[in-house]
Amino acid sequence: MKNNLLAFLIALPAFVCAQTSTQKVLELASGYDAGQVLLPVAGGGYAIFGRQTDAPGAKSDVFYLKVDASGNQLAYKKYGDANTSESVGKGVVTLPNGWLMSGSRTVISAVGWLQRISATGDVLWAKDVPGTARINQMVPMPGGGFLATGQTTNGRMFLLQVGEDGSVAWQQNYTSGEGRDLYITSGGNACIVMGSTQLWKIHLVSKQIQWEQAVTPPPFGPTGNTDFFALTAMVTLGKGQFAVIGSAYTDLITALHSGHYAGLWNETGTPVWQKFVHDRTSTDFDQNEGFSIFYLPNSRNILFAGSDAGKIAVTRMDQKGKVVDDVEIAAPGAVFGLTLIKDAGYYVMTGAVLTNSINTYFYRSANNDLSKSVAPSTGMTPETEGFRLLHTPGTTRLTVETHAETDREGFFQLWDTGGKLIWEKNARLVSGENRLEFDTGVLPAGLYWLRDVAAGTPARAFLVR
Repeated sequence: MKNNLLAFLIALPAFVCAQTSTQKVLELASGYDAGQVLLPVAGGGYAIFGRQTDAPGAKSDVFYLKVDASGNQLAYKKYGDANTSESVGKGVVTLPNGWLMSGSRTVISAVGWLQRISATGDVLWAKDVPGTARINQMVPMPGGGFLATGQTTNGRMFLLQVGEDGSVAWQQNYTSGEGRDLYITSGGNACIVMGSTQLWKIHLVSKQIQWEQAVTPPPFGPTGNTDFFALTAMVTLGKGQFAVIGSAYTDLITALHSGHYAGLWNETGTPVWQKFVHDRTSTDFDQNEGFSIFYLPNSRNILFAGSDAGKIAVTRMDQKGKVVDDVEIAAPGAVFGLTLIKDAGYYVMTGAVLTNSINTYFYRSANNDLSKSVAPSTGMTPETEGFRLLHTPGTTRLTVETHAETDREGFFQLWDTGGKLIWEKNARLVSGENRLEFDTGVLPAGLYWLRDVAAGTPARAFLVR
């Protein structure tokens, strides 16, 4: 018995080190689907909430997906009407016997939307919130109910308090902008709201703005200028401070400089430090973006999660802005919209991944250390063809220079970073060099990517200002 025990103990470290991470691509729809919210489920596994379309250009629906610890699908429900587009924000909260979801639905114009579902995903009720266009985040309040933020129908940031039954106790509209994330301060009498490029502190008793601050990033890229900048997530650090993450881009016409914005702020509205990580110039589609943020209170470190050159990038920093660790994880394709949490000693993520189409992505680390996670092979064939983009700012003209190994039909798709397919176009390519002209149509400001699906090559990005 002693010899058997000794042999087991000797073999145990090798067994533990051999553990690998879990990655899954969950194809839920033929159009696209993307996980946006990730919550642990009592008894094990995870609930993923996101958005999907059943065909390119179709109206979007919302989905609930339950998976086990290995990312295997256990349950799935889709919500939406044929004549409306539904979307879900970050604001999904766990209740004793299900979840309260928030987001937006659009018939002719958008309206904020709440939906209560059971632990099995059945709809108990759904309500519109008049005067709001979308609800982006919702968090529990100390005295009961939930505090939500988003944007009104006339483009203003709002706060409202909603109960478990969907009743709105109060709503207050503020200055121009959109609340994308929020948290309630440690005293419980105020909240910090994050917009795309601004921050607010609101007193929850008087409902008045205590301060409003525009976020001005430091000099960025080879020109020192930022053509497009947006915050994506925030987290409280306690003791009067919080951290934010975002993305910045500089359009160099034939190249794109992109990177993650990371910042630590005081609750008085002043930055402690701001910096860019994983920023670089590339003629290819690097998609260096910041998506999610998570605080580790024991070590007082902050995890900034995003993408870098098609890989998942997680940068661990202390509260002085010093990089403690920097981990890159190979994924089956370009990832975007990641959400990172830590659950029972494991790092878990969802989002979307671009392979042959855009589908929901699931990741779970092998153990408590991201740097020891081993990603599986993507199974993709080596790239033999490629192309580059030339986009003239202020126009709808997009030039594609591409090399084809043989005469063939090119099949190009244009996507936005929210996972929406804008259009699909065919083009005849001859062996050798090709120069194609596309009319993109009028597009809102932001980042877009073009992909030649027939060639199976990585997407290339361009910026619309």
